[in-house]
Amino acid sequence: METSISLVRKEKLTLHNGQVNLFASQLRLDTGEENTAQFSAKRGLDPYLKLQLRTSATETTRDAVRTNTSSSEIADPLTANLDSFQTVRIRARIEGYASQLTNSIELTSIPPRSQREIITLLGGGFVNTLGRGDTTLGLANLAGSAVFGSVQGEISDRLGLSEFRIFSTPLINDRDRTSNSGIGIAAEAGIDITEDVSFSVLKILNTDRLPPSWFGLSH
Repeated sequence: METSISLVRKEKLTLHNGQVNLFASQLRLDTGEENTAQFSAKRGLDPYLKLQLRTSATETTRDAVRTNTSSSEIADPLTANLDSFQTVRIRARIEGYASQLTNSIELTSIPPRSQREIITLLGGGFVNTLGRGDTTLGLANLAGSAVFGSVQGEISDRLGLSEFRIFSTPLINDRDRTSNSGIGIAAEAGIDITEDVSFSVLKILNTDRLPPSWFGLSH
């Protein structure tokens, strides 16, 4: 634990720009707002985030309408599909520790849509790839990708690290080998010791059931 803390200095980083490509959507940091990541020795790899991102997505609604046919025409299909398009402006507000990522993200839109609808718009339905429509995991993946898509490089440079990333992962229940235990938020930081040797620390931030840290040495 002490080793993971020593990799990170106490520092408040102001993030001036950043973006992430998520399927057909690109979220950008709102440059009109103050976007920060606050690190501390006490929290180690678990920064306090204050971020606002924005994007637009196209919503498609398919309506079935009846077609008019004269009596002399063969009455084949009586309906035709028309697609109506609407631009939905989306804002993602994140405030809280990275370990509490699923509770720290708030999605709003104009016109208003539910959280699940916004996630579907952003991810092209990626939240359903688990087969159960898990909105919480969808938020975790969205937040992890959006916050640390291209921003993580700036954070690594400012902290003097060769690598820094935060991502979500299912917590596996060892007894039945299922992921019923919930969503884990993991952080990894690494430094280059020499040109050919690097040291890294990986920690699950939001559970105490697992070992506090994993250490890796690559060469």
